[in-house]
Amino acid sequence: MGETGGYSPIGKIRITYTGPVPCEYRGHLTQREFNRIVRDAWQPVGAYWHDHLHDKHFSQAGAREYGYQPRKGETGNPDPYGFWASYSGEKQKRLGHHNPNVLSGELQMFSQVYRVVATATSKGSEARIVLPRAQKANLLGRYSKVNMRAELTTVSAQEAPAVVEIHNRAVEAALRQITTVTTKEF
Repeated sequence: MGETGGYSPIGKIRITYTGPVPCEYRGHLTQREFNRIVRDAWQPVGAYWHDHLHDKHFSQAGAREYGYQPRKGETGNPDPYGFWASYSGEKQKRLGHHNPNVLSGELQMFSQVYRVVATATSKGSEARIVLPRAQKANLLGRYSKVNMRAELTTVSAQEAPAVVEIHNRAVEAALRQITTVTTKEF
């Protein structure tokens, strides 16, 4: 799927409703209120990412699905000194696994804390998941092509429809609660 290797950052998933407030809510809902509803609908998406997708980012299956860059010693990135001298080989010897983004376990633990930052306008909306305690993901090795931050906050093409559906359901539920009609008498 293009340059990204089959994955897209969660900040790039966009739920687009172009134009003003839907016709059936005009007069009952201002554009600002509608944007707030769309913005607030991103919170359940963040909870879904945390509860269902977060742990997959630290597994071999997730690495394949999200298109992670191969680590030194893995297929596609061999070490000239052999597997056991590579990063993956050393990790296998020392820790008994070669799961991506897991060396000491700190990144996995610190990425449990998240915040959803959402924006919404009449042109569309988007959200980012911010991991304020997972600063290790920002570190880039001098010669490494691995961008852990991008890898950690991606949603695969298979997961995107579920994320969109959660957002749509949250917006629809909020719109269904708007039942009051304001009438002004002069």
